[in-house]
Amino acid sequence: MGSLTLAHLAPAFTIGLLATVNPCVLPLYPGFLAYLANNAASPGRTVNVRYLGLVVLCGVMAMMLALGAFIVVLTEALGELTAIILQPLGVATMILMGLLLLLDINPFARLSVITAPTAGVGPYTSAFLYGLLFGPMIMPCAGALVVSIFSLSLGVAGFVEQLLFFFIFGLGFGLPLLAFSSFPKAWSERLLRQFTQHSGIISRSSGLALIVFGVWNLRASWELLNWYLGS
Repeated sequence: MGSLTLAHLAPAFTIGLLATVNPCVLPLYPGFLAYLANNAASPGRTVNVRYLGLVVLCGVMAMMLALGAFIVVLTEALGELTAIILQPLGVATMILMGLLLLLDINPFARLSVITAPTAGVGPYTSAFLYGLLFGPMIMPCAGALVVSIFSLSLGVAGFVEQLLFFFIFGLGFGLPLLAFSSFPKAWSERLLRQFTQHSGIISRSSGLALIVFGVWNLRASWELLNWYLGS
């Protein structure tokens, strides 16, 4: 396992960003904007949509940090198996996910869509739950990118470093949600149209990015594997 470097942080942010501007995810944004508007119109109170977007981002970040902590515990428990088996397997998975995106194949298409609970809770609680569940909600669309970040995380060592890695990924993953909640409605709709018109380019770019990141990390995994086997 290597220390956290820019080579880890840049891909983490990029993959998070690509996951939420993925062509398959874009049709979910009008529903997200309607969700915010409905919560802002909660009877008996005035709620700022921008604040709701910020709370959604907090939910996303909380989930990412929890997953980062889980990965740390898992990799520490497995010890040398992480470097010998899991890390090379994770890199191979990332490259495979990139190839599938290039070929326009979605292995997660048949997964059920998870919805955030909204009944019986306040708008801010509902927004936080929405953020917590946003990752599972988009798995049928952006599963390849979400799985790839877990594969990439196996190359990061240390509890603090692992959490920072997932924090950076969470920023990339959640900032588009915050941006769409902050922009005027006309701007958001215009951006959605632009992304949709270039959906093919975005999808292929996502696949190519995963392959590049995977090949980059393959070298580090290979060197680490040789070190373990030679020691």
